[in-house]
Order: sequence, then structure tokens, then C-alpha cells
Amino acid sequence: MLEFATLCSGSSGNATFVRGGNTRVVVDIGCTASKLTAHLQEIGVNPHEIDGIFITHEHSDHIKGVSVFARKYGIPVFASPKTCEELPFARELAPGQLNSFSYNFALGDLEVEFLKLYHDARQPVGMSFYHHGSQFSLVTDTGVFSKTMEQSLSHADGILLEANYSATMLKNGPYPMFLKQRIAGERGHLSNVDTARALAAIDGGGKRQIVLGHLSEVNNTPETAKREIAAELARLGCSLHYDLQVAPRYEAGPLITLDELSST
Repeated sequence: MLEFATLCSGSSGNATFVRGGNTRVVVDIGCTASKLTAHLQEIGVNPHEIDGIFITHEHSDHIKGVSVFARKYGIPVFASPKTCEELPFARELAPGQLNSFSYNFALGDLEVEFLKLYHDARQPVGMSFYHHGSQFSLVTDTGVFSKTMEQSLSHADGILLEANYSATMLKNGPYPMFLKQRIAGERGHLSNVDTARALAAIDGGGKRQIVLGHLSEVNNTPETAKREIAAELARLGCSLHYDLQVAPRYEAGPLITLDELSST
């Protein structure tokens, strides 16, 4: 059984829970350790049960609570080799607690594949988790949705996909021009239209669970994301076979079981 739930999501902080069999991991901890503990408890998970912490990249909205949570519960931390070099808390961890990703990586009952992202971090990655034929993929913080991502996510039963900003809201919003250009650039984030095009590229029919994540608090809203994505999909002549959910910003989302989805 493969399950996932967002624990917080957005420009203010990101964390996702994944469970495969008897293995439980958290991807990113962009909130405080105490808030993460509370969010885990919201979905019935004891923090003592977490087997690993995976880090996508070194930006603060993804690592804020990693050090305290990892040290409190003695949990190993995993990141790409160059991300490990950028983590400001690396020396706070116990010897051997920080580990680099490798190809054909597995932790307990979970197999993990890493996807190159296009973001202004040292070595950012997306991830696909596998357990007993089910796949959950997480892709946020990328300015480009690549062919490799398309190929991998086309087989996923569950996906957490970035829909960071509305191009119209960003253009007319309060951010200075350099920040607008950074967000909309190839090492920034996916817009709602970009996300719609990604969804159209990976749509192969069948039932799957798509959660939209990492929405900007200033340049997007859940309603805007759904509306703009629906409009672009209609323009492309694509009718999805599943509903889109939006990850809550400050609380845990529902725990989603993918095996049940795959079998229905």
C-alpha cells in the first residue's frame, strides 16, 4: 500500500508524508518541527515512526524544520550530493545522519527515483516513490517541465505537481521586476498554464490522484489555479479523467491511498 499526504504546501513552507508498506518518510520540512509534528498527528502518524527525511533542495521553505526534527527523533536525512554541501545545518547532525542520494536508491519498503529539476538551487530534484507496483511522484520548484518528467509522471498513480502562480496575477502584482522575472524564468516556477500543459502531456486516461501544490500566497489562489488550468486544458482539447485537488497551505491534506485508486 502506497500513501501520501501534504503536510503544508506553498511559498511559506512545504512538507509531504509518504508511506509504502512499513516505511514512512517525509519529503522536505519547510515549517517548524513542532508544526510538522502537529501535522503528522492530524493524519494519525507518530513522528517516532518516520524512517527518513528527503530534501528536494536547500531553500528555506523546504528545510526550515529539518535539523530540529531530525535531531529530536534521530532520523536520517537524504539529499542530492551538491544539496548536502549547501545545507546550513549539516554540522548540527550526528555523524552519518546526513546521506547523499544514489541511483537505484531504496529505503525499507520504498524504492526512490530522482528527477532533475530546473530551479535556482544547487542541485534540486523531484522524486518518484514506488511500492508494490504503485507510484507517487512529487515535482515542485521547477521552471521547466521536461520530457524526463513527462515520461516518469505518465505512469504515476498519484502526483503532487506545482502550480505556483497565475501569470496575470504575477504581472499585475506587487513584486519588483527582478523577482517577477526570476519566478517566471526557466529556473523559477511553473505557472498555472505551464501546469495545465504538463497535465495534458501526462494524461493517459485511467484513475489517478493529482494534487496541486506550492501555490504562491501572493500570485495565485486555489480557485484561480483550477480556473486557469481548466481553461488551458479546454484550449488544448484535453479532458482529464480525474479531479484536481489543491494542497492546503497551513495544515495537512487528506491521506490518499493509491493502491485503492489503482484497483478501481
